[in-house]
Amino acid sequence: MTDDSPTPATASVIPALIGYLFAHCVALVAILMDLVIVVPIYIELFDEADVELPVITLQVVNGSHLASMYWFALIAAVIVLDTACMTILAMAFRSQRWLLSAYSHAVMVVALCLLLWITLVLSIPIRGMSEAGVRIETSAAGGVVDRGSIESTAGVRLTPVVAIATTQ
Repeated sequence: MTDDSPTPATASVIPALIGYLFAHCVALVAILMDLVIVVPIYIELFDEADVELPVITLQVVNGSHLASMYWFALIAAVIVLDTACMTILAMAFRSQRWLLSAYSHAVMVVALCLLLWITLVLSIPIRGMSEAGVRIETSAAGGVVDRGSIESTAGVRLTPVVAIATTQ
């Protein structure tokens, strides 16, 4: 008769796998929310201001459209691949648990870098808009706060505007 109960080494790895997988899912949801919710707001802003977008920003816009259409498949694929990688690392290298930890930390660093990259890429057209003196207002703004004028390097007076959204 065989004993199918997990070994102590395997039993101690399972909570770590669950914790890492949960952290990776939170990072994935943050990236998808950024692509599905935040990027379309910027797209609308750029369309209203009639701004020509650089190629790198267009790539983020296309990624946003792709994520909007296939978010459920992206979540499933990433969870399956991530779980498979972590399980292989945990079971094949039981004595070297640092590999699982290193993998998990690398995934989190990549997720953070991706969020930072999206933010920086979306800021490129905004900087161009402010240098051109375009006033940024959104239709969802409940009020606009004027923070005063500043002078750009081109000698053009810019009026930075912060839109404050209110819920109704």
